Amino acid sequence: KARMGLRNVSSNLKVGGVFIGTVPDAYWIVKKLKSLKPHELKFGNQIYSVSFEDRNNFPTFGHKYWFSLEDAIDDCPEYLVHFPTFEKMAEEYGLELIYKHGFHTIYDKEKEVPLYRDLLYKMKVIRHDMDAAMSKEEWEAA
Repeated sequence: KARMGLRNVSSNLKVGGVFIGTVPDAYWIVKKLKSLKPHELKFGNQIYSVSFEDRNNFPTFGHKYWFSLEDAIDDCPEYLVHFPTFEKMAEEYGLELIYKHGFHTIYDKEKEVPLYRDLLYKMKVIRHDMDAAMSKEEWEAA
């Protein structure tokens, strides 16, 4: 599926075009899973939850989990992505990574740029006084 997606992107992207993609941080997800008691397969808070059937034997791609987000997503199947492998695969299709950061890093780095600050305000991530409008639970889910 990853190769099919990359093939679709590379064959439809105009020369000089930019593809923007997002993936959950597999390292963070696995770290959270491994921090649970041995019999536990679910973590989250009142905003989101992530649950697994298995906490061992992680293939490079395709370790399935289910994601829920309050008032938006109910038990959507997702798959962990080993990003270094994904990046190498993308190169096989002529795609080049030019920017990679997690949401929290981008937020801290870009929130002062007027264009992005306005967008964050519209998304209710920040208030006009630049204080975070998200709760601790929402910040963890971001």
